[in-house]
Amino acid sequence: MFILIVMFVAAIFAVVIAIQNAVPVSVTFLFWKFENVSLALALLVSFAMGLIISIFIIIPASIKKKLMISSQQKIIKDLEKDLQKKEQASKQ
Repeated sequence: MFILIVMFVAAIFAVVIAIQNAVPVSVTFLFWKFENVSLALALLVSFAMGLIISIFIIIPASIKKKLMISSQQKIIKDLEKDLQKKEQASKQ
């Protein structure tokens, strides 16, 4: 939830900065050159691309972590069952 709030605040800052800087600029990226592009649009596209790249970097690690947690929870349940069986066997 904290990350969502931080991302929302960052998005608001990006929009405010973009709106206040609406002058036309020239954007060059590798072999492409774009003339008279609004600085607001360039800033918003840059922010969006950074966000998308960040998401693609975070998703695999998040999935790996969730799979590991799921696997470890299964192991814990199995060990608890074994422990319970051994405790019952020792009581008899």
